[in-house]
Amino acid sequence: MGLFDPGRTGALPHAGTFNNNVISMAAGYAGLTQVYPPEVAERHTARGDGLRAELAQVFRAAGAPFQVTGVGSLLAVHPTTAPVRSPADLSGSDPRLLELLFLDLLERGYYIAPRGYMALSLALTSGQLAGFVEAVGKVLHTRAALWHSLPPGR
Repeated sequence: MGLFDPGRTGALPHAGTFNNNVISMAAGYAGLTQVYPPEVAERHTARGDGLRAELAQVFRAAGAPFQVTGVGSLLAVHPTTAPVRSPADLSGSDPRLLELLFLDLLERGYYIAPRGYMALSLALTSGQLAGFVEAVGKVLHTRAALWHSLPPGR
């Protein structure tokens, strides 16, 4: 911490909007101890893990060319049947398929980012998550002819 001491010669600058802001620190502490303590974080991470597993199963069952990745409460849908371990794994994918999924879900009242990104909110109920998975399944069913017309490995 001494490297950041502005009274020292050669100190490293460390500017920031919330530096030394007692209210910001108190809010952060309250958030991490009262709103999002470790047990809530663990449950929320488990919800994300569960949603990824459910979506992967729905994609497989429909023969739809999508993979889902993520960590904790963050998810991303990718338009490919191949495992996604790096950006290079998406080089042969067709982003139009993801755009179609996005638009079809939006039409059913569910918003995901157009690039397939999702971040779960603590306020989401298990019923709302189940409704989302059901909507994905319905969308995939309505597009079944498209999935089956794609070349293998797509």
